[in-house]
Amino acid sequence: MRVVLLTILMSLAVTSWGESIAVVGLDPEGENLTDGDMKTAKRLTLKMRDAVKEGAVSGELSERGGRDLFELKLLYDCSFVEPNCLKKVGKNLGAEKLVYGTVKMEMSTVFLSLFLFDVAEGRYVKSFTERVPRADLDASYGKKLMRRLFGVPNTGIVEIAVEDVPRGAQVLVDGTAVPQVSQNRVELPVGTSIVEIRSKDGRRFQKQVVVKEGSVAMLSGEFPSSKKAKRDTNKVLFWTAVAATGASGIAATIYGTRVQGFERDKEKALTSLAGDGVFINNNDVCAGAKGLSGRSEYAQINTACSKGQRSAKATNVLLGVTAATTAAAGYFFYKAYVAKKKGTSDVAPPAVTVVPSIGKDSLGAGLTIEF
Repeated sequence: MRVVLLTILMSLAVTSWGESIAVVGLDPEGENLTDGDMKTAKRLTLKMRDAVKEGAVSGELSERGGRDLFELKLLYDCSFVEPNCLKKVGKNLGAEKLVYGTVKMEMSTVFLSLFLFDVAEGRYVKSFTERVPRADLDASYGKKLMRRLFGVPNTGIVEIAVEDVPRGAQVLVDGTAVPQVSQNRVELPVGTSIVEIRSKDGRRFQKQVVVKEGSVAMLSGEFPSSKKAKRDTNKVLFWTAVAATGASGIAATIYGTRVQGFERDKEKALTSLAGDGVFINNNDVCAGAKGLSGRSEYAQINTACSKGQRSAKATNVLLGVTAATTAAAGYFFYKAYVAKKKGTSDVAPPAVTVVPSIGKDSLGAGLTIEF
């Protein structure tokens, strides 16, 4: 069985600054700071710088952007919360964007505040504060902080291995077509996404995938074959034909019953005339009664003949429709449930029987469906 591996190359929304960035680091806050607290702040700072070097955000680390916040505070006699101070520091570091923050340790919880400052404009671009368990500060957390600060969605990898995908199939993620597909991996934002593969003939493979930060999720399955798609279509057509057969059969029964009622009205009028010794001398009673007057029985016969003929015509049409839809149901039944490869049927097909009912005083058609 052929397996097709797909990679979706997506253009994620990354802030297109491409400027020099100075990550001066995190300033530990709080009472009774330990060496471990200082090391945590230093480790996060280094990981945030690595995120810039590795391209997690758009831009590059400035040549003098590796100096620490503690050193800069001693060097510059100004407050780091003042825009003029930050602007001066940023220019001296050769940076267009300045990243700094604070970290406060409380037992097993860490409070992080991060700030992004535009040196040229002399203003804060973005800031946020978050509370995180100390145990969650793994090696990837610095990258996560930088992505959030620069508006880059955190992502995970989805590997797609789908069997029997036809050539020229289109790939969509959350309803949006992906222009280029190759190899076997896709980087998607963290969260839930719907990946769909759609063939030129309308067949679809669709599956939901949960993307987790830094993890690889496998998306696998079997693309619907063209024969299966045709069988599914034939099933729909089969049940449509069954419904049409039932409807036309019921309608034919109703009109057939009306024809028999008009026939009885005509016979009743003829019997009444015969009791008075009056006979219509014509093999076709309806034709013979036309134009006759003087007795109510003639009017009864003409009415019964007129309405009976219309109902008979409708009955004949409906019987023809019933026969046609019955034949169509049989054809689509065979295509949907019988004409399969040996051993591929996992569900027994329904047994459908069309039963016509024609008697002296009744006319109809019945359907029997057994599963």
